[in-house]
Amino acid sequence: IKVLALISGVEEAAIRSFAIDLGRPLMMTGETIQFFDEPAETWFRERFKPKATKLAEFIGILKPLASKSAYAGAALPQLMLEASQFSELMDLALSSEGLPDGSPLEKRDVELQRLQFALKASLRAKRYSDAAKLALKAGGETAGENRQNNLIQENTDLAAVFMDVNLVQELVSRRTFGGGWLGSHHAYEAGLLSAQPDLHGDARSRLRMAHEWLRNWSKLNKDERHNETLEDTDIAEMAMVHLNVHSAADAANYLRSWKPRDISFRAGTILAKRLIDHKRYFNLDDLAVAAGNDLGLILAITLELRRIHRYPPKKVVERTLRLLCNSSVKLSSGKQSDYEENLLGAVAALLEAGCQLSLRTSNEFASLLNRYLPDNPPRSLSSSFISNSRFHLLRAYSLKAALDDQILELNDLAHLELRKELEKQNAHYDSQDAREFKENVGALLPWHQLWARVFLGKLPKDRLGAAITNTRIASSKAAKTSYREESHTSNEIARLWFDILVMAGGSQEVRLDEFDAWIASLKHPLFTTTLNNITRVAARHEPTQTRSFDYARQSFELTKNVREDTNSKVTSYIDIARAILAVSESEASAYFNHAVEVASNIGDENLDRWSSILYLADRAADPSKPVPEIAYKLSRCAELTYDYVDRDKHFDWEATIRAIAALCPSSCMTILSRWRDRQFGLPERLLPEAIKFLVENRSLDPLAPLSLIGFRAQWDEAQLLNSALGVCESKSQKSVVSNYLYRYMRLDEHDVS
Repeated sequence: IKVLALISGVEEAAIRSFAIDLGRPLMMTGETIQFFDEPAETWFRERFKPKATKLAEFIGILKPLASKSAYAGAALPQLMLEASQFSELMDLALSSEGLPDGSPLEKRDVELQRLQFALKASLRAKRYSDAAKLALKAGGETAGENRQNNLIQENTDLAAVFMDVNLVQELVSRRTFGGGWLGSHHAYEAGLLSAQPDLHGDARSRLRMAHEWLRNWSKLNKDERHNETLEDTDIAEMAMVHLNVHSAADAANYLRSWKPRDISFRAGTILAKRLIDHKRYFNLDDLAVAAGNDLGLILAITLELRRIHRYPPKKVVERTLRLLCNSSVKLSSGKQSDYEENLLGAVAALLEAGCQLSLRTSNEFASLLNRYLPDNPPRSLSSSFISNSRFHLLRAYSLKAALDDQILELNDLAHLELRKELEKQNAHYDSQDAREFKENVGALLPWHQLWARVFLGKLPKDRLGAAITNTRIASSKAAKTSYREESHTSNEIARLWFDILVMAGGSQEVRLDEFDAWIASLKHPLFTTTLNNITRVAARHEPTQTRSFDYARQSFELTKNVREDTNSKVTSYIDIARAILAVSESEASAYFNHAVEVASNIGDENLDRWSSILYLADRAADPSKPVPEIAYKLSRCAELTYDYVDRDKHFDWEATIRAIAALCPSSCMTILSRWRDRQFGLPERLLPEAIKFLVENRSLDPLAPLSLIGFRAQWDEAQLLNSALGVCESKSQKSVVSNYLYRYMRLDEHDVS
């Protein structure tokens, strides 16, 4: 409405009044006016389309607003095409000037509109060179848009907070989203709309349509369902909509309707995480109360709340403990590995909540925990790789021992065969399994034991500093390869250490300084996932909120500088945004927007684009007209493209060096020398490939490569010899060439047979 007022010179109130008086053809929602349906829009366009001169005047009025309004910027390209302003439109699309100052999402939308209509204009004007440039750019922008759309679909709760309402409605109107089953886009559209109170009516409508499609899906046979997969994220998305537009009870009933019952746990975990991200603890409490006897949902909520040192309402915890203490109730992990991995952690989290609320005796808690512990510790406990299962097991074992007032020894955590080896007297040699067990579990166990003592209040606050010091000494002594050098245990130690400081209460500034100094001293930095976990906890506790910004910044810098594919970086930035959202919406918005910008950059389409450029280079190459400048620019493009390649084997080195050699044979060797100095590529691999191409294309005398045989490279001596012999003019020359090559082949112990 604001843009319409600026264009027409009419007050906003008059425009609203006009829309209301006109009635059905127009629909006013918030600050926007839309046509009621497509036929109405088509009729208005055909009936009131201005003449060429009037249209040009209108475009002149609209252009200054394009950089300030995404709506004006997106409408401008189509109008310029209709006005036959082809040159101006193509220049605008190729320059990317005058994009709106809003979010990266708005810029992307406007740029795509420009490229779409500029490409049509270039084809109409028969400017095929410009059309090729626009097509190449449009391909990258379209791939970036797909990544952006996936980002929004996977994070509708964040997008709804950080995006303008108009942009939300625009995305929904385009049916941007999709999924594994027909009609899934309605679920995500409802999720995006449900976060805006003014759009709850539209959200309910989309939710009803999603349920209709789900009913159709449920009637499919087994094979057809296999082709239309339904994910936990789809169920969690719809549960979030039920919660937003109806109530917690409605969301709980929806989750309870799914079978098998562990779906409540898996989808409930996703839902609980999102609510915690937004500090909607009251919604979580209502959801836990409404869950009734749905143990999966209650355990999911409890597990996620305990990660940030909170717990559900007392009556919920008491009722759930009563159910679990019933000898006839035993939760099963079923066939889902994730559920199995988190089941013990969820039960332990419930016991922790019960301990905090003093709902049972220590013996009762220990007895219940013992029911879910394995009969013998698993072999995977000593693995060098980080896993949630090891973390949950060590915490459960340590908590049970502390509840029983027993001392947990390292050997108690070894599997049967390993325990026999560890108990041997005067053993002078340890197996690899034993060494890994002592180093990994031995480094972690002291920290889990300290955590259990602090949690149960068995350590006086004035002795915490000394206890941490002693734990650090015991842990580093156990890890023969110090965890400062190996990141196998330092990440788990960081989580435990920070949890201990939060549980201890108070400001803990001195001990937090020690913790930060320890992080800075690590030779290998903590993983970004660990820093994000610490940020998430710190942001939700007032004494540590200030430090959460530093942890988020560290995670951001690590993500920014690491060599990862685009999708991995986007996920990391989103995790940072979620972690810091509770303490600063502006900071979270900045990280979210950065994720959107990264998604807009080079991604999976990188190699396809590079293949297209190499194809164009091959077509442009002319042996009679070398172009050294273009060859040099292509080599620089190769360096930039390689920066966005996830793995070296995916980059087509052979085609790249051939394209450069074809453009300018003499520049090829200079470029290879530059690459060697910059440590770009493998010279021993690229040099033979370049020489082979130059010889095959008669740009180099077949005898010339013999002078380079002294350079260490992956030479194909047999091929070099065959090419050289083909141009020798006498037997004596052939003999000299053969003896020369044979001498080097012997030095390399080459099979000359």
